[in-house]
Amino acid sequence: SRLSTSNFITYVNSDYARSRGIEAEFRKRIGKWFRGSVSGSYSITTGKSSTPDQAVLVARGIQDETIKETYVVWDRPLQFHLNATFTVQQNEPLFGFAPGILDDYMVHVRGFYESGKRYTPSRLDGTLQNGRPNYVSDYNNLLGSLGQPWFWIDMNIEKYIRVSGLEFTLSVQIKNLVDIRNSAIINPVTGKAYEFGDPTPSGWNDPLYPQLQAPVSPFPLNPARYLTGRNVQVGLAMRF
Repeated sequence: SRLSTSNFITYVNSDYARSRGIEAEFRKRIGKWFRGSVSGSYSITTGKSSTPDQAVLVARGIQDETIKETYVVWDRPLQFHLNATFTVQQNEPLFGFAPGILDDYMVHVRGFYESGKRYTPSRLDGTLQNGRPNYVSDYNNLLGSLGQPWFWIDMNIEKYIRVSGLEFTLSVQIKNLVDIRNSAIINPVTGKAYEFGDPTPSGWNDPLYPQLQAPVSPFPLNPARYLTGRNVQVGLAMRF
């Protein structure tokens, strides 16, 4: 028999994280036709590490071991929510105009704002032989920057129609109403999603300085670098 051995790495995350901050909310209701709320929070989340992979950076000498806390990857300092619901009762149209048509419906609007994703910025470290600026990760500022903020508005409209004892609901749901492009994959040089012509870290395949030898990585034009754009859904439901 032959005894073979192999090396392997086991990740053990024995670190911790802590959050502290403040949150406030205001609610308002006006008669039967309006109810809404505004809420916001400010918080900071720090810890020893975000993932056990950070220990590998220390083992490789890429990052110095420290006893200080750093920001964690899920830290989002600012968050704001706005919710508003407008309801027009049956046979009670606004301003008494067009009863039976401009009544018996509901409009719900939701607004959301959040600080961008945490990322480790890249710093300029000279120029490569092909003239490309050499941007490298600044591990002395681990997760020290915030990406482009996220913002979107959703709207839901429901119109209720009653015919011969049946109730129909015609709904239109619009997500990201104003079609904001929110960055999901951060370019650590610019702090937002990559666009053609932007400077990139040296490990990326920059279209301005394409890789010519295998293995060739794809250009950083992944559609998933942005969250979902405007999306409209139309539905019809029946109750009996």
